[in-house]
Amino acid sequence: MLRELSGVQQIKGEPMRRWFYDHEIDLVIWQDDAGEIISFQLAYDKTLNEHSLFWHRERGTKHYVVDDGEGEGLSKRTPFLNLNRAADCDRVLAKFLTLSGGIQHEITNFVATQLREMSAT
Repeated sequence: MLRELSGVQQIKGEPMRRWFYDHEIDLVIWQDDAGEIISFQLAYDKTLNEHSLFWHRERGTKHYVVDDGEGEGLSKRTPFLNLNRAADCDRVLAKFLTLSGGIQHEITNFVATQLREMSAT
C-alpha cells in the first residue's frame, strides 16, 4: 500500500514535492502553494523492467522506460529515462487503485483521472 514518506527533500525554487512509496510503485507529486497538483511521476514495475509515467499540467504526458544503469560485470552506471510511447495505462491504473488506500482521496482521484485520460488517447 502506498504510504507517504516523511522528510522528502525540497528543492529551493521548485514546487512542494511529496513522495508516496510502495515496493511495486512510487508516486511523486508536485503541488503549488494552493495545494493544486502541478505534476506527478508514477514509477511502476519497479522490480522488473521499470517504467515511469510523467504528467505536467502545461507540458502534458510522457512515458519512459527506466534504464537502471546496471551493466555487465561490476560496473554501475547512472540510471536514466528513455522515452517510450507505449503504456498500458489500464493495467497501471488498476495497480495504482489497488495500492492507493494509504493516500488522500483527492490525490488518488486526480492521478486516476489523468491515467484514464492517458488510456483514452
